[in-house]
Amino acid sequence: MARLFKRRCLTNLFITILLLQVAFVFLWHLRQKVINFIKAAEQDEWQDVIKRYPPKPQGYAKVPQHGVMKLADQRHLGDFGQNLEKVMGLLIGDPFTLDPNEYLSVPERKPFDLHCDTCSVVSSAGRLLLQDAGKEIDNATCVIRMNTSPIQGYEKHVGERTTIRVASFKAIDFLRTQGSLLEGPGRPKNFIVWAPSNLLSFTDEGVGIGKTYGQLVNLAKKNGDIGVYALTERQLEFVEVLFQRETGYSRHASGSWISTGFFSIILAVNICDDIRIYGMVPPDHCKNDFVNDTVPFHYYKPEGYRECAMYRSQEGKRLGGHRYISEKDVFKKWKLTKRLQFLYPTWDDTD
Repeated sequence: MARLFKRRCLTNLFITILLLQVAFVFLWHLRQKVINFIKAAEQDEWQDVIKRYPPKPQGYAKVPQHGVMKLADQRHLGDFGQNLEKVMGLLIGDPFTLDPNEYLSVPERKPFDLHCDTCSVVSSAGRLLLQDAGKEIDNATCVIRMNTSPIQGYEKHVGERTTIRVASFKAIDFLRTQGSLLEGPGRPKNFIVWAPSNLLSFTDEGVGIGKTYGQLVNLAKKNGDIGVYALTERQLEFVEVLFQRETGYSRHASGSWISTGFFSIILAVNICDDIRIYGMVPPDHCKNDFVNDTVPFHYYKPEGYRECAMYRSQEGKRLGGHRYISEKDVFKKWKLTKRLQFLYPTWDDTD
């Protein structure tokens, strides 16, 4: 009887262990599927934007070095934008003299008013992990960060102060999962957001409208100590016309998104006497096919896309891409006239 009881106990134990192993294998595979799903969602985030806000093709336009690309969407410049386009086409001098510099607080609609002696503009580049530049970055009068680039855990590389966080409309959705961006020492004093006019605009009476505007109102209500600001349509049109003048082709015609880095540097030119930009490579860096591409695109995604692979794929993308290399060609030109200093890596005059 005792032997039978012992045998049953051993059998039950064996079955229990077997079931636990099966459950472990099942949960492990489920975890991998969830991880892969999240990664795929992150990689396709801009494609999702394009699907939700589809372009309106109307023809073809030549783009330097990239052949022919379908027009991304219909031009929606108002009277200001159309006049600005004409004036900037004739302007010989500094195009920044035409900058309306319109960043309005939400919901009060007060202008953004800040001056900084020195500014650290911190990119999201993976090569920042190669430097311990955190203290140097924080020593500036103002620190400007972009989109959802985190601080916690990366302080020695990117610093921990944030005076301004410049973000695209897409980044607002990530605040629910990146709550640390609005907490702790890196909590921004100001949050400035750009968005297409169908998501964020102001009526002639100054009333804010659009999905993104509503999100910013809620953000301002929940974070009373943070100044929440939005680019006006006039400011957005200025950036788009400036992009066309400096790169040689229209954002709309080339099917491009202007990067948040481009918006951030334009803001810095307006409010900073001395501008130090951290982590951006010079325009020729990734044009060399033999470059050793081991650096991640983002410092907070070390296993993600490689830097140069991302730059090249985006530069030639027919719809919804970022022209990172073309923008850096523009920054190279501005470096000589706009007090831009590039660090880690340093850009010399031949870059």
